[in-house]
Amino acid sequence: MNYTTLTEIYTDLESGSRPKGGVSTTSGDIPTIGAEHLNNTGTINSHNLKYIEKDFFASMKHGHITTEDILIVKDGATTGKVAFVDDAFPYKKAAINEHVFRVAIDKNKAIPKYVFYFLSSSLGKQQIMSDFRGATVGGISRQFADKIKVPLPDIAEQKRIVAILNLVSSFINTRKESIKHLDDFLRSTFLEMFGDPRENNKKWDLPKLGNICSKITDGTHKTPKYKNDGIRFVSAKNIIGNHINWDQIKYISKDEHSALYRRCNPQKGDIVLTKSGSIGTAALVDVDFEFSMFESLALIKYNPVSLNGYFLRDYLNMDSTKLFYSSSVKGISIRHLHLVDIRRLPLICPPLKLQNEYATTVEQVESTKQKMKESLEQMSNCFNALMQRYFG
Repeated sequence: MNYTTLTEIYTDLESGSRPKGGVSTTSGDIPTIGAEHLNNTGTINSHNLKYIEKDFFASMKHGHITTEDILIVKDGATTGKVAFVDDAFPYKKAAINEHVFRVAIDKNKAIPKYVFYFLSSSLGKQQIMSDFRGATVGGISRQFADKIKVPLPDIAEQKRIVAILNLVSSFINTRKESIKHLDDFLRSTFLEMFGDPRENNKKWDLPKLGNICSKITDGTHKTPKYKNDGIRFVSAKNIIGNHINWDQIKYISKDEHSALYRRCNPQKGDIVLTKSGSIGTAALVDVDFEFSMFESLALIKYNPVSLNGYFLRDYLNMDSTKLFYSSSVKGISIRHLHLVDIRRLPLICPPLKLQNEYATTVEQVESTKQKMKESLEQMSNCFNALMQRYFG
């Protein structure tokens, strides 16, 4: 296997700039890509884009994005993150800002997508970060390219490797889209069965959440002493999607848990709702074991004679409900919901039979989604194994 430095195979390595006075979402016509727009998947997102004027774009000597460019974050918390500009990039004209490197590869020497895959591998990221310097706001210099040793088979073999990785990557993306479509299906099913809660066109009873639930409280307001094992301790960070993520969970002692349990005793079937951090995400407790909670979570206990847990969870996660949260949050640096605001949330109350019918659909969809997630994990493991095989 031949190896070459990145310096020997690029035609351009440059960073961008921004005009004096900065940029905003309305300050021009040409999008400018920063570190926040590079995804962990090697793609580029268009969320909260900022823009520069056409004249400034034309005056830029460096930083114009072209198809098959490799973008690399050059400083800050996400230094070394890599993305590839493929044919799906929606902008004919775009630029990078001063926090991103643009790397253009000499196509006579290497396939740009092959080099991107290498730089995205564990070894590639390690070599990029070998140039990292600085403390408070560290980063990499242009000289990082001298430290990158790219394994470089002939062009035909590079194409073969890219084709295989592209194929597996497309399977992964398709599966992710399928999972998203299931979420969209449940959302549309909810609206079809119950209507938009904000408008309440079906004229359901509309009590306050605190008047129909038996208990609404929150977790401990004191940071506990964490242990290597013991009783699981859940915070808002562990609520992902509409589930509790038990990975990277923290633990507290059984004695401390016993003291906290008097205030907040989450049980299977209860609802937990984030009240700080990522505000307004609800999850259904679907485990039998005991655990404790931090104050960033509210605990909602309801009467199963009048409410179904799946219905309540998904109602609390509806966009219209989130508008209520956004109008109720307090604080500036740390925004949070108070229990009093959660208790006064209006709640539509369709007949329990209809709620149960919806819950049956949810269970079927979530069973399918779980199988899809397991398949997605297998695909991801396959992709990672191929990356390891090709790039070490």
